[in-house]
Amino acid sequence: MNCKLIITCGIPQGNVLGPTFFLICINDLPDCHAMQTLLFFDDTAPLMSGPNILDLQNTINDELKNVQKWIMQNKLTLNLSKTNDLSFHPAKEKQSHHFLLNFDGNMLMQTNESKYLGVFIDARLNWKAHILNLTPSVAQSVGVLYKVRHFLSKNLLKILYNALIKSKLSYAITLWAPAYKSDLHKFNVLNNRPELP
Repeated sequence: MNCKLIITCGIPQGNVLGPTFFLICINDLPDCHAMQTLLFFDDTAPLMSGPNILDLQNTINDELKNVQKWIMQNKLTLNLSKTNDLSFHPAKEKQSHHFLLNFDGNMLMQTNESKYLGVFIDARLNWKAHILNLTPSVAQSVGVLYKVRHFLSKNLLKILYNALIKSKLSYAITLWAPAYKSDLHKFNVLNNRPELP
């Protein structure tokens, strides 16, 4: 049954031009506030730094009001369940700073790690969170190759290795490869299993 509806606002999903329309729609988001903004389709990460924690908290809250105003004017919504606050601090500081960030009357959840574009980023930037989240997936893929190693040719095993393991290990590797050797040891053990091509 075909039924035509008039769209008065928003971006229709499931069509070829949807992503382009969405990018046009949010293109001026960085212009409504003073924070640096990383945009990748609907994954948005505003960044701000400062020497004084209290001043920084107040400035961010003021900028979030500008973002809220922009969202209302553009008839969009923010998914607060996927929105959190991650603060980076020097390694010599034992505790992270607790910001009280407010968006439209809701306190943003503070976290020590956050996933952005498939990479887990933690407050210390030591990449332990990413490695811990990636290890089970790589181990499971190694298990798959172990089970099928006698039924497939070496060429097919290489294709599977590249698709299931190497692709995961090489994604954003320039970011997390400088992690501590002790944290990367798990990957080295998995990647050097004798049954792998």
